Amino acid sequence: KDQFSRAKEQDMIVFSFSGHGYSGGLCPYDMSVNENSGISYREIRSIFKQSRAKRKMVFADACYSGGIRGNASGSDNEHQDSEVLLFLSSRSGETSIESPFMVNGFFTTYLLRGLRGGADTDKNRKITAKELFHFVSQGVKERSKNKQHPVMWGKFDDSYVLMDWN
Repeated sequence: KDQFSRAKEQDMIVFSFSGHGYSGGLCPYDMSVNENSGISYREIRSIFKQSRAKRKMVFADACYSGGIRGNASGSDNEHQDSEVLLFLSSRSGETSIESPFMVNGFFTTYLLRGLRGGADTDKNRKITAKELFHFVSQGVKERSKNKQHPVMWGKFDDSYVLMDWN
């Protein structure tokens, strides 16, 4: 909360999480059996809403992470003047899959491969959100035998550059 509240309008804030999730939030390492000790999706949305930063991103690799979208209908205007990117490992009713033969879950594995250049389909040394989503989504769906479906949602332009290798 403190870091995000100090962000200025020209800053970019990024929240990245890889771990366990439940239908209403994310499970930090010190979470107890009490759901209130988790990081609720509502709390994450509230923290983002309160930040003055115009560029906001969430990368979440956790079961049920698609639920962070909240009201995905687009009818709430809480981020209307901001570029917001939610890049989530699974739909709200899906689990995110791991393998004992991989260091990370399927989503994080393909996310890292994509950011390291695998998603640069037009070879311009820039990776856009759209390129990264297509790369990660295709890899995760294939690896999971279509049991896991990453989600990308938010208000941003198709040419939104996430990584510039120039």
